[in-house]
Amino acid sequence: SSNYAKTSGQVRFLPDTTLLSMRPSEISVMNKIWRISEGNSVMIRDKNYDIRNFGLYHGDQRITVNGKLTEDPGKNLFIAIKNFDIENLNPLISKRLDGIFNGLINVKDYFHRREINSRVNVRDFSVNEFLVGNIIASSKYDNEQAHLDVKINVKRNGHQTMLVEGTVKPDPGKEQLALNAVLSRANLNLIEPFFEDYISDVSGFLDGHLKITGEVSNPRVVGSGETREAEFTLDYLNTHYGLQGKIAFDEDIIDFQNFQLTDNQSNTGILNGRISHNGFRQLEYDFTGQMNNFLVLNTTSKDN
Repeated sequence: SSNYAKTSGQVRFLPDTTLLSMRPSEISVMNKIWRISEGNSVMIRDKNYDIRNFGLYHGDQRITVNGKLTEDPGKNLFIAIKNFDIENLNPLISKRLDGIFNGLINVKDYFHRREINSRVNVRDFSVNEFLVGNIIASSKYDNEQAHLDVKINVKRNGHQTMLVEGTVKPDPGKEQLALNAVLSRANLNLIEPFFEDYISDVSGFLDGHLKITGEVSNPRVVGSGETREAEFTLDYLNTHYGLQGKIAFDEDIIDFQNFQLTDNQSNTGILNGRISHNGFRQLEYDFTGQMNNFLVLNTTSKDN
């Protein structure tokens, strides 16, 4: 990729104030040219920052900053994001993401309580070309409790598949998260990109209730769910199975309880076991099965 910046501007130093403004300029980031909007200004006086019409745009995508960061807790800074294409982030991550992001972020009392309120939405969000759906999220800062009240709603083809509500503490600590998630016919396809070395052709749904606690970087998930109309291919064995059963999530374990497997010849088996993990990393598997005349290998000489 080609990254560069062609910028010019003006800086004025006054006795107690610095004034900054950028002339029409362009910045190339990962082969996309973003331009700096005209008529912008930044006034700096001690710990007071007055920002007006400071924005970047690329086609109809636009990020604009307006408002004030000051010692005055009543002043606000607004960040508006319009039609941001999430695929811009793909060179930085291993998965392919798509979708259009819009939102408004309000920063208040930055130097003290640092309140951040927001309302954002992502239209047609997808992971590795699998459609997750439309995401609407909001957060509101609670001064007394020093946390964010959070709500995240995911809809796919008009059906609500996930609702997450609760609180998030911005400051690092062991108990940043206190969230409850309700899954209703949430598509299992979403897990395929994260297990792509092992399984493929994932389909079906998951219903359940989950409680999410711990740190943002190391969440703990506790709860239960049940699969419906689930199917997948186990790539190493080249076998395709139907799957029906209950899942229990504990802090570092995912339990699979009396799962009924069905092979492509309608033979059935029972699977029990668990996946142990450390923050959903370092996965370890322990499964037992009861099967009779069940297809467990479907490879040819070409697959070996």
